Amino acid sequence: MGTVGFGVRLALRMMHTNPEKRERKRRLEVHRHGRLGDALITGATEKMLYYAYSVGGVQYEASQDLVGLGHLLPADPERLIGPASLKYSSRNPGNSILICEEWSGLRVPSRAACNVRLFAASNWAMKPLIVLLLPLAMFAADLVKEVRHELVMLPYYGVFDNLSYRVDGSKVTLFGQVREPKLKSDAEKAVKNIEGVSAVDNQIEVMPLSPSDDQIRLAAYRAIYSQAPLQRYQMGAVPPIHVIVKNGDITLEGVVATEMDKNVAGIAAKGVSGAHKVTNNLRLDSGK
Repeated sequence: MGTVGFGVRLALRMMHTNPEKRERKRRLEVHRHGRLGDALITGATEKMLYYAYSVGGVQYEASQDLVGLGHLLPADPERLIGPASLKYSSRNPGNSILICEEWSGLRVPSRAACNVRLFAASNWAMKPLIVLLLPLAMFAADLVKEVRHELVMLPYYGVFDNLSYRVDGSKVTLFGQVREPKLKSDAEKAVKNIEGVSAVDNQIEVMPLSPSDDQIRLAAYRAIYSQAPLQRYQMGAVPPIHVIVKNGDITLEGVVATEMDKNVAGIAAKGVSGAHKVTNNLRLDSGK
């Protein structure tokens, strides 16, 4: 009976533990022991952040409760939508944070930081050289992230398309292969609307219409994603292994976690009936 009584007391104590304290403990543990990565904030309110990220080629969609962290946010939380840094548990990558009491991956300054900047602004006239040199490298890095964000958010972008880009100052060059002409024009339009982009060179190739190629695309997709080691890559709106088919030739583009996964995908594609040649351009995740 003593053991049973102790178990009941322990269960009751856990039930009455403050949820805010549990959440605070979780985010501090992820911060202190987790790994650093990149995320894309897709929604923001005063109480919640919604975001997506990739670890080892696997896509995750998550949210973070902001209880107790309101003072660390900007006055308008929607300004946070866009690229950010995150920390995630190496044992469970789905356990992640964008901000905690001791660290922030947000790319927009908090209310406190804005106040400090206003106070320091009076000294900027004394440091014109610093003001002139500061923005260039930061602008280039932010522009690269903005271009990537706009491309991956295109509504018709899928597993049978491949988009890439190069940023030279304020000029963006678009590359890749797509099935629909609309996706090519949508990509150019989206990038042109980014603040700071002065010119877009659209070199995206539209694949020719071919029922035979369509059959090979579908067969290659099924062959690749039916492999046990690769099934985890199907998570997310756009799986990371892209299947590009032109005139019977298959090209694999995208990112995977390991060399073994790359090889498994290549072998599966080579077994597709009707395919002439397979080019495996899959890259390994930089975090590995």
